Amino acid sequence: MALLPHVRPGDPISAARFNQLIDTVNSLASFSVTPPLIQHKGPGGIQIALSGGISGLKHGKLDDNLVFGSTAVCSIWTGTVNAETDSGANEIVACFLLNAGESIAATSKVTIAMIDGKYYVISRNCPV
Repeated sequence: MALLPHVRPGDPISAARFNQLIDTVNSLASFSVTPPLIQHKGPGGIQIALSGGISGLKHGKLDDNLVFGSTAVCSIWTGTVNAETDSGANEIVACFLLNAGESIAATSKVTIAMIDGKYYVISRNCPV
């Protein structure tokens, strides 16, 4: 979306320009995020943050298919990016981002976070 230019006193404002302003405001008003992110709208704009109660970010690979409404084992990795190794530790994970009929395939790379005492997949296989 192109930035709206400022107008000078006396400049005419067309319906098209005013509607562009309305569309821009409406798009910001309908902006939303999904857990584990939260948003606050205020006079300073929109702020996005991790919700409270989230800790223990870990990276790993699913050992099993993770199906909607179920759990799977995740092997936790250690090491640096592109030089990860299996740490030998595992976590049981769920995913609240899946819809009925969806799943995440075994061997998928995932990021998990502890939310209210349980681990959840919050990100998977970054697109290339």
